[in-house]
Formats: sequence, structure tokens, C-alpha cells
Amino acid sequence: MGLMSDNGIAFKAVISYDMKGDKVELKEKLMYVTNDKELLVMDMERDDYSCRTCSVRSLCINYLKLVAKESGVQINKLNPREAWREVMASMRRNLIRNAPFFKIPSDQIFEKNREKEIEISCERTQ
Repeated sequence: MGLMSDNGIAFKAVISYDMKGDKVELKEKLMYVTNDKELLVMDMERDDYSCRTCSVRSLCINYLKLVAKESGVQINKLNPREAWREVMASMRRNLIRNAPFFKIPSDQIFEKNREKEIEISCERTQ
């Protein structure tokens, strides 16, 4: 998918997606590279931990603030889990607003082992 280039990371943020028939569904999963070249992974679809019992809560909050600052998102939620959702939703809106097309490997949509990429329009449906 072009995430690696010359043995290095070639992205700032990755938002996971699933194909649902002829539609692309953006998920609540994020990979993000900070300005200091740290790779962060956040999966909001897993409910293994609650924020109250999480052993890395303070680290999570620090990275949440860093990602929000670097991506220009203002956080309004007090709960870290809800704040992460807010940051990811803002990133998804920004992506859809600014990207007229996504390039997705055709094997994600059609049968396996096709080599070419296809473009999918990001027009909003109501």
C-alpha cells in the first residue's frame, strides 16, 4: 500500500478501512508517526481495557495530547477514550474533505492477485 519506502516509513497517519460491498468504511484505528519519529498505534474498536484500570493511562494521555497538537485538533472530551475518538473523527473528516480519491489495491475489492490499483471517489452520500 506504499506505507514503506526505501526501508523507511512513508506516512504520517494511517486510518484503517474495511470494504463493505462497494463502499469504504473508515474504522476507529490509527497509526501515527510523531514529529519525533515515534510510531503510535491506537485501536478504539477493542474494549480490553477501561481508562480507569489501564496501566498506561498517563502515557496514553500524553500521546493523545501530542497527536492532537501535531494534527491541529482541539480536544473537548475529558475521558481519554472519547478524546481519542474525537481526534480520529477529526482526522477522518479532514481526510474526506481534502482527498478527492483514495488509491486502494484492487484485490481489496475484487478477486485476489490483481496487480493494478483503482481509485475510489470520496464524494459524500446522504
